[in-house]
Amino acid sequence: MKKAVGITAGVIVIAVAGWLGTTWYTGKRIEAEAPAQVTQLNEELAKMLGHTGFGVVVDQMSYERHFFSSDVRYGIKLTAVPGDEEPPKQRVEIVAHVEHGPFAKSALARGQWAPKLAFIHSQVASTDDLKPVFELTKGVSPLVADTVVSYNGDTDGSATVAPFEFTEDGQSIKFSGATSEGRYLRATKQSIGTVNVAQLAIRALEDEELVNAELNGISMDIDTRMGQFDFSIGKSSAKIDAVNIEVQQQTMDAATAAEEQPAQENADPSASTEPGAEQSVEPSTGQGTEDQASAAGDKTRIELKDLGYTVDLSESGSNLAIAAGYQIGSILVNGSDFGKGNATIKADKIDGKAASALSKIYNEMLNEIAEQKVEETDSAKADARLIETTNQVIQLLAANPTLRVDPFVWQTAKGESNLKLAIDLTKPESLVPGQELPSNYEQLLQEAIKLIDLKVNVSKPMLQDLATRYMERQGIEATMAAEQAADQVNSMAGMAEMFGIAKTEGGNMVTTFHYADNKAQLNGEEIPVDELFGTLLSSIAETDDAEEENTLLSTLDPSDIAAAIEEAGYAYELATSENGSPVLKIQGLENEDDKAEIVFGECEDESSCGDMRMRIAVKTPSPVPLNVLNNWNADYVTGRAYLDNERNAVFEVYVSAYGGIGATNVRTLVYMFMDAVAGFPAHVRGGMAQ
Repeated sequence: MKKAVGITAGVIVIAVAGWLGTTWYTGKRIEAEAPAQVTQLNEELAKMLGHTGFGVVVDQMSYERHFFSSDVRYGIKLTAVPGDEEPPKQRVEIVAHVEHGPFAKSALARGQWAPKLAFIHSQVASTDDLKPVFELTKGVSPLVADTVVSYNGDTDGSATVAPFEFTEDGQSIKFSGATSEGRYLRATKQSIGTVNVAQLAIRALEDEELVNAELNGISMDIDTRMGQFDFSIGKSSAKIDAVNIEVQQQTMDAATAAEEQPAQENADPSASTEPGAEQSVEPSTGQGTEDQASAAGDKTRIELKDLGYTVDLSESGSNLAIAAGYQIGSILVNGSDFGKGNATIKADKIDGKAASALSKIYNEMLNEIAEQKVEETDSAKADARLIETTNQVIQLLAANPTLRVDPFVWQTAKGESNLKLAIDLTKPESLVPGQELPSNYEQLLQEAIKLIDLKVNVSKPMLQDLATRYMERQGIEATMAAEQAADQVNSMAGMAEMFGIAKTEGGNMVTTFHYADNKAQLNGEEIPVDELFGTLLSSIAETDDAEEENTLLSTLDPSDIAAAIEEAGYAYELATSENGSPVLKIQGLENEDDKAEIVFGECEDESSCGDMRMRIAVKTPSPVPLNVLNNWNADYVTGRAYLDNERNAVFEVYVSAYGGIGATNVRTLVYMFMDAVAGFPAHVRGGMAQ
């Protein structure tokens, strides 16, 4: 008995000694390998951020090794930012507590019973540089992570981002916090992970517009590995349960109330401040006090539900293939349902080596742009890059790549419309690597496109329903909106059929296009191929030339519009509206009872306005039949013909510079309107005479 006890005790002593020895060795190994790991991380960061203009460096600030654990502090610092500005001097510090394997207690607590190299608990440290961040998170570390590291380099981990709320000058951001879990397999470079965010709410106030935006139920998943061509092979997806956007025009009083409102919405001081605790964020309704509501102007609420996408990149032999799916569960505008949709896009037979080479060329160009070295690139290097790009495109075409949209679908309660597209490409015989491109681009394009198969099916009831809802949003009474929408859709369908663009099949407008073997058919009718591709190439060239001359405008200058009026052969009188904005009154109309004018709005001064309304009103002895206006609207889709309160026929074109508009586009719209100054009265009176 004593002998058995002695043997058992000896085994225990040996086991404990082995465990202690392994623990000591593991701690020493971790300390020895730490600098190399930091160096490798910096190399990966440089590779990842190279084309962005940003530079990030991680350094090991301290390392304290104990018997069962170690404490490490790292510093993260920006070394470069895009442009000529100096990067900030502040750094982010990470503190990590490393429990040595093989049996770290925290790893065992997570159910990891097999021997592990280490368990690492890390978090962003509180420093003077990050004091404002910790004030936002109420003293909680903004990022906390736990990681289990295996001896073979595999890792399992989880992380939490702390909730926070920021309010300033009537604007605010509320973030519920985020959680993530992931796994990395070193041998295959496979990453598996999920990220979840309960809610993100943003409140913004600009000029006289209050915007509340909420994103609820955000989730992301990834399961990828590094492929043979340095692409992440596998699946990734993202989903948002709901997006709510509310835009409300504010008077000065309402805007003031909106600025005061966020100050009354500070988080409950009793809210949890534990790391990783989720903070509840109440939905922002955009509704304030009664005084605020009464002072508010127009309100638009947009609700998007069940948004999502999935991407699956795969490789087979020397080729890549990608399949992407997109969906929108519903779109509601002020409670009006505009339908739901989904799309599936696939590309196959993509030469992996060529795609990888083109990706590297693209990243090199981005690096030069980020580092502002584009002008320094010598012509010889540019020529060599062009040759290399051409060679890789040739190799890409030699694999006979294909593209499929199968299908794109949009549905409402009134019907469904869909599109299907198939394109097959191949390498033209005249394309030879290392040689100049053939001069006949039209012939080259015909040879490169092996197949185009297109079918578009548009539901007339669905289109009519959408048009009706849009008109109602413009203030037209429901019954009248439905009648006008029906007339417009029927007129459009008739014109499409007359010009051979589409055919009517039951309640649908159907367009089919097929190209193969140098022959093309539109809706079953053969069309000249040379003319088709020649028109396509000339359109592309004209578009490029136009874009070079089409200066982007952020405001409209009445003097420029006046010059366009004179170029159209009309005189004008400069007047002022009741609110002090410029008005250009068109002179020389054929009928003195008619009235044409261009009224500017949102003007900062006499030469800088945000929008304009070009309007011509035709006075008639009796109301104009709606079908006369509908026929006009079928041709002039950039404007709208309607009856005003006095039953006069009015044609109006609204132009806004908000977000930018091309100068050429503005002049084109003015010329179109000036044509309508003569054409609209003639159309109205001619229609009434029939």
